[in-house]
Amino acid sequence: MDPLNVAVRSVPQEHYAKAIELLEELREVLETRDEARLPEVGITRDQMPPGVDYDAVLDDNLDKCHWQLSQFKKYAKPTLIASALPNLDFVVNRAQGGKRDVIPIYTRAVALARTPEREAEALEEFEKIMPDLSIPEMGQVSALWARAEWWRLLLRQGKVQKAKEQEEWLQDWYQSHPYAMPPSKFAEAVLDEGEETNAILDGIPDFGKGVVELPGGMFGGMNAFIRFG
Repeated sequence: MDPLNVAVRSVPQEHYAKAIELLEELREVLETRDEARLPEVGITRDQMPPGVDYDAVLDDNLDKCHWQLSQFKKYAKPTLIASALPNLDFVVNRAQGGKRDVIPIYTRAVALARTPEREAEALEEFEKIMPDLSIPEMGQVSALWARAEWWRLLLRQGKVQKAKEQEEWLQDWYQSHPYAMPPSKFAEAVLDEGEETNAILDGIPDFGKGVVELPGGMFGGMNAFIRFG
């Protein structure tokens, strides 16, 4: 397994710890620019084509390494998303001024929300990024996941009315996009670990009824589903 290039959701959970270990070793090599160890990861200065910026190649690989680490930590069971904060800090900081990519920003907000002493900062980040999402961005599974985390954080902070707004937003989105994803995928996005249901799902009339889900494809693909009625 090449943990830097593998589709994270295709990796069995029992291999996550090893993947994280290997990526942490790679991160250290890339960060230290250890010329003695870089050949171990397939990067050597003398193999760079003419005109290619060697340091930029290292930085690009380091960025990718941090992102892969954040994804393995996110999808680990139990989740390790809070420990991904340094990885997400790197990715977000490096992307400033570049092409718009909201996913690392709200993923970082979730990591902040799972860090008790940084919950206030998480609220600020959610309030900046979530209203700024475009319509296609709003419906990404990861964006629904982040919004559900925002909702939980608002509840913990006693901001009941604001939490209710996000709860209703998620319910309205699901009901107005009946063919966007199977119920199981939506539930996976909005449920916290150990939950079988929550107020978001309970507030959707007949959630999951009238739907037959068929096994999905590889690499974390969604189940196909048929909706009746």
